[in-house]
Amino acid sequence: MKRVGLGSKEGHLLTVLSERGESVFSTSRAAEILSGSLNAARKLLFSLVRKGWLIRLKEGLYLIVPLEAGPESVYSEHEFIIASHLATRYYIGFWSALNFHGFTEQTPYTVFVASPKAVRNREVLGVKYRFVHVADKRMFGFREYPIANSRVNVSDKEKTIVDCLANPGLCGGLVEPMKPLVAGEKLDYELLTDYATRTGGAALKRTGFLLEKLGLYTLPPKVNKGYVYLDPAGPKTGKSNSRWGIIENISVEDARKELET
Repeated sequence: MKRVGLGSKEGHLLTVLSERGESVFSTSRAAEILSGSLNAARKLLFSLVRKGWLIRLKEGLYLIVPLEAGPESVYSEHEFIIASHLATRYYIGFWSALNFHGFTEQTPYTVFVASPKAVRNREVLGVKYRFVHVADKRMFGFREYPIANSRVNVSDKEKTIVDCLANPGLCGGLVEPMKPLVAGEKLDYELLTDYATRTGGAALKRTGFLLEKLGLYTLPPKVNKGYVYLDPAGPKTGKSNSRWGIIENISVEDARKELET
């Protein structure tokens, strides 16, 4: 889309927002700056989108296309920054966080975002955003990381591994969170096991079993009744490990050897 000229009000709005570093803003914020009604702001913002000066991220939320994008308005903000504006409480997690921390060479085509609120999956600027509902009590283990000129919530290394072991299907399979464990990445194992214990369920079972099997750390089993498959995508048969409530449907040793080659 080739950008066209700005009207006086349009120029004023973009100048004020840019001077204040507000690259993402709401309709109500625009109305406040323009000292006008929400309806008038909506019409002006629609015009700016049509002219190539704004990108609509979702209903009532816009991204400024900077001057350096050129006359053709070719621009894409970092996907983590966009994700941070699509949910009020969130953290980037699962496969996206594994890649962020350098634990996997696989680059997911989807940004995985954890949130205790129900948020609709969407696609923005060609990037897919998948929102994973996380219980409010499990909204821990993340912190702000600098991304471009912003700061974005991303699960820390230990929480990323625990989340991925809880839901291997959200990170490309069990082998992905196993990679940092097999590779001997520098991790806080006390923190990791604390996260696993607080999360409970399959996360605790898989974490405790793998740490023990790989000879990395031993924690007292505090698992609930029942069994889960070590690899949910693996065969539906295997040896039952009563200590951890795990059905060993894949060989940890074989997986380790494959990862080490």
